[in-house]
This record gives sequence, structure tokens and C-alpha cells, in this order.
Amino acid sequence: PGCRHQEAFGPLSLQMLQAAESTLPKAQVVDAPVLAVAELSGEMFFHWQLELLPRLGRVWGEACERWPNLRVWHNGGDKSYVQDGLERLGIDNNRLLPASDHLLASTLIVPGFASSFGKPSTANLSWLERFWDLPNPAKAARERASKHSAGLWFGRSGALHRKVIEEQHWSTQLGTPFMQQSSIREQQAQVMQAGLVIAPHGAAMANLLAAPVGSEVIELVNPAYQPPYFDGLIARRHLRHRKLEAGVTPLPLQEWLYAGPLAFPIDLGAHASPAAEALASLIP
Repeated sequence: PGCRHQEAFGPLSLQMLQAAESTLPKAQVVDAPVLAVAELSGEMFFHWQLELLPRLGRVWGEACERWPNLRVWHNGGDKSYVQDGLERLGIDNNRLLPASDHLLASTLIVPGFASSFGKPSTANLSWLERFWDLPNPAKAARERASKHSAGLWFGRSGALHRKVIEEQHWSTQLGTPFMQQSSIREQQAQVMQAGLVIAPHGAAMANLLAAPVGSEVIELVNPAYQPPYFDGLIARRHLRHRKLEAGVTPLPLQEWLYAGPLAFPIDLGAHASPAAEALASLIP
């Protein structure tokens, strides 16, 4: 939705698929209706949690009523958070098709996209709040963040992109422990106790779905990469949000070490930056 190039790229995509057909593996043939939700980046945490899961879940019950033997074709990932969502929807392994990029089904059902890529819709966020039994922000508008005094840091240890330089140092200095990466519900429980979240920009910010209304979020970004992926979620939860720029990645390192701004580090090192200065002001 919203793509300005749909008309131009639709015919081109079809031509490319037809040209590649002879090189594809033999089609997986399914003599049953198939709900197709395989999509771009679909099982990275952010896109799975805020886009693909509600896209699947919002249609699943009605689709099963119409097609009782319905199967699901998704990207085929086996991450624990994918399994959490599928299990909560009641989709067991018997419903799932093996991962493949060439499928032939008697009936193919493709649910629509609720919003543009990277911009989760209000309808998706509302559905997710009900799905995970989270407080609706409209009903919790009078809740005070002071009830939630704990601090929490969305750590990026081991991340391939946007490594946070001096992350452990700042987490220790501020007394904001790293969120423990466990089940979705356990992560949400940690966020629900936090009055302050320090969030280097990344997929973990999808957990702000459980943030108490009015709590504070400090988002740390590289100046060259700060997309507004979470703005709608932050607005919906009425969060007090500050986006702070870390150190600039020097031009030679941009060329030598990183594929592009998506991968540039979030540098909280000794040199001055708005992010480092703001964090220093919070040290007890």
C-alpha cells in the first residue's frame, strides 16, 4: 500500500517470475486451500510482531470457518517468537507447510496489507493489544508512569547491525539492566514494569507495545539512520519519547567497514554527542 511504483513494477515483476520459472525447484503441490503470508523480512522480529502476525491473526479465524482444512504458507522461520505467535493463534505444525519458494495450491488466499511496509497500522496495534492481553492505552490514559520506577535497556549485544559502542558501560552506570530475551510474554512483563526504557534503535522496540502509558523512552540512533518505524506505536502508547543522536561514523569507516547506514554503529563512546551527554545527565 502506498507504493508509487506499483503500476510500473507489477508487469515487470510478472515478467521476471515468468523468466525464472524454468529455474525454480519443482513446485510444492498442495491439494488444499493455502493462506499465503510469506513476505519481505516477514520473520525478523519487528516485521513479524507488528506486521505479519496481525496480518495472519486478523484473518485466521474467519478463514478457518470458510476453509476448515486451511494450511499456512509463511517464510518458514523457526524463531521462538514466531512459534509463540503461532501457538497462541492455535496453529500447530500440521497446519504449516514446509518452507518453499514455488508452490501450487488448489486455492490460494492472500490477505491484504493493512499499511505500508515498516509502518504498522493502528488496526494492527489494536489487534495485538487484545491478542497479548495488554492494557488498551485509551483505557489506561490516567495511569501515571511514576508507578513504574524500574529502568530497562534494550540491549543489542551480538547484533549484526548497529552495534552499540560502550553499551555495557552506560547500562551499568545508569542502573538500567538489559532486557532478558525470552518469550514474548516474559519480555512484555519486563517492559510493563519500566518507567524508563533506553532503546538503541532496533527490533526490540516492538516490545514498546507493552510500555505503560506515559512512560519515558530514550531512543538512541546513528545520525545517518533514524527511520520513523516506531512513531505510530510511541504515539499510541502516549510515551514521552526523545530521539538522541550518538556519535557520527567517520567517512572512511563508512566506506571500509559497513554496507550502508543500516549497519552504522550507535557510538556512545567518550567523544561528545547528544546521546552520550543526555545519558551522562541521568547517572544517579
